[in-house]
Amino acid sequence: MYNKLIANTYFLKYFCLKIQKNKDQLNASFKFFIGKWRSKARESVKKGDHVLNHDLTDKSVPIQTLIKGQILDGLVVNLTSYGAFVDIGGITGMVFIKDITWKRIARPSDVLCVGQSVRVKVMDFTDDKNRITLSMKELQLSSWNQLPNNIFEGAIVEATIINAVYYGLFVSITSELQALVSIKEIYWLMPVNPEILKKDFPVNAAILVKILTIDTSKRKISASIKQVIPDPWPDIGYNFQIGSRYKSIVRSITNYGLLVSIDDKMAGMLHISNLSWTKKYTHPNEFAKIGDVLDIVVLSINVIKRGVDCGYKQLSENPWPKYAEKYPIGSCQKGLVITTTNKGAIILIDNEVKVFAPEKHAKKEDGSTITAGEAIVVKIIGINSEKYRIFVSCIDANNGIQ
Repeated sequence: MYNKLIANTYFLKYFCLKIQKNKDQLNASFKFFIGKWRSKARESVKKGDHVLNHDLTDKSVPIQTLIKGQILDGLVVNLTSYGAFVDIGGITGMVFIKDITWKRIARPSDVLCVGQSVRVKVMDFTDDKNRITLSMKELQLSSWNQLPNNIFEGAIVEATIINAVYYGLFVSITSELQALVSIKEIYWLMPVNPEILKKDFPVNAAILVKILTIDTSKRKISASIKQVIPDPWPDIGYNFQIGSRYKSIVRSITNYGLLVSIDDKMAGMLHISNLSWTKKYTHPNEFAKIGDVLDIVVLSINVIKRGVDCGYKQLSENPWPKYAEKYPIGSCQKGLVITTTNKGAIILIDNEVKVFAPEKHAKKEDGSTITAGEAIVVKIIGINSEKYRIFVSCIDANNGIQ
């Protein structure tokens, strides 16, 4: 409802007043609507785009007569990040951002301004009609009513990146039509890391996509980037051979290994067991971080499972056959205790090899337990070259080396 304000002086910004400069208009009476009110400062700001053009009294809508599907003229009274408040004659309704236009917009202010006259359709309201949902796009001609001739399933079209999310990419294929590229439809050979998807596909970048499905009832389009080119897996052996060495970039890290890109064309898995011949890592992030450049060698290619196994330690010679000669059973070596657990202790010998002392062997001659950081002498009691493990004992070892 529009009520008279108490006698006072109010401020009206000049850009809000769409009337001609005329001395005869001094002291004239006009109708305004309140656009902003500051009670503490006793200041109101009235935006009057409708002055002399918009007679609110004549177009007021009795709230009792409001029905779904009704088409009304309204006036934008406020804009937010999620939509526009529209006055439809004494009643205020909300046009959410998705209902403003068929085009994808970042914010309502891209296409609307306060004081703008609009036509809306009543979509829904609560029983007490305190919340009214309106739509502008329902009164606009949509591309969904008649798709362009070049938009059909199987078509390859140019698109623009709108946004990257954890499950894929939203792309614009026309000014009004958007499509979703699932994360599985981005690369043939390289699983996608959602964390760096925005870096690989920046907003507004132009790409080619193949339209996979069109659902006009749900107004959804799915597309693919990888299917623009033929599936390379059947011929993968011609481009990437077992034993080939490459520079790779760490794209993501899991509990069991590193996902690395090979030559910017293919991804491979560098398993935690293939990082070092001698050092045991509890997690791959102890070895490398995302973005690190690593030299790797291709160990195997599985076309059926579409997987490539890579190695890092295989770039150097396996030292374990020599360790059997260097550390014969019964020999004593100087070492440094790295860590202790209830199962035993991990000890570093020759500043190179980590060996394991089982719990009953992780004690000194006097029966006291060894501690982390302590320099000790250990005796080699076993070697497993296949599992890359050396077992040692701290008991009776101190007299074995001078």
